[in-house]
Amino acid sequence: MGVWLRVNGEAIYHSKPWLHQNDTEVSDVWYTKRTFEDGSDKVYAILLDWPATGTLVLGAPKFCTNTIVNLLGWPQPIT
Repeated sequence: MGVWLRVNGEAIYHSKPWLHQNDTEVSDVWYTKRTFEDGSDKVYAILLDWPATGTLVLGAPKFCTNTIVNLLGWPQPIT
């Protein structure tokens, strides 16, 4: 658990349930939101199990042109 929290604790500590607590399309995906000191918000999707296909499509978030998607513990944004 400690190893997992070192990578993913940002999505847990000081966060609250997001507008959608769980996903509309994918089961076992839960959302949290964290507001930072500069006023910016981050929304986190917490997966209980990685999809067997290797591709995750989220139904609840609506992305726009300036949306940046990161995987905690991964060095660069993902598509």
